[in-house]
This record gives sequence, structure tokens and C-alpha cells, in this order.
Amino acid sequence: MQMTNPQKPTSSSLIEPHNSSLRIELLFSKFAAFYGHIWRSQFKDEGFLGFAKKEWREALNQFTDAILTQAILNCRDFYELPPTLPQMIHCCREIKQRNTFYV
Repeated sequence: MQMTNPQKPTSSSLIEPHNSSLRIELLFSKFAAFYGHIWRSQFKDEGFLGFAKKEWREALNQFTDAILTQAILNCRDFYELPPTLPQMIHCCREIKQRNTFYV
């Protein structure tokens, strides 16, 4: 079988999908621990849970592990209710902006 894509996969492209899935699994587990039933009740349908994880993974893939970890901790410390995906993206962007140094 021939590959239609002439680009050779790099080691990071082979690892990233697995790593990004683990990051989202961890995020969903932490939010379940932080927010309990409020978080878990959104995902009673297994199909929707898978779809939601895919959307969160794709949206948050642009952020490093360090930024995502800090955003999760910020949610734990400052959000009484679980964040929506747009709120989580905003939180990550703010952290990224604070951590970026311009010379």
C-alpha cells in the first residue's frame, strides 16, 4: 500500500495525538474531581463524551502542557463552576500572554 502523503512523519507527529488524548483525559478527570456531578452530568451519553473530548483536544492542542496545567489549576482555584471550552481557551491565552516575553 502506498502512502498518498509524500511527507515523512516525524517523531513528534507520531507521539502528539496520543499525548494530546492523555492531556484531555487528565483534564476531564481533574474537572470531574473538582466539580463533581456538575461536570459529569454534562456527559451522560458516551457518544457525546467522546465528541466533547475530541473538541476540547483540538481546541487546546495549541497550548503547551505547562499552560494547560496552569489553566486547570486556575480553574480549580478561581472557578466555582466548570469552565466552558471558550472560557478554557481564554484562560490558556491569558496564561500564554503573561508568560511571553518580548525583547
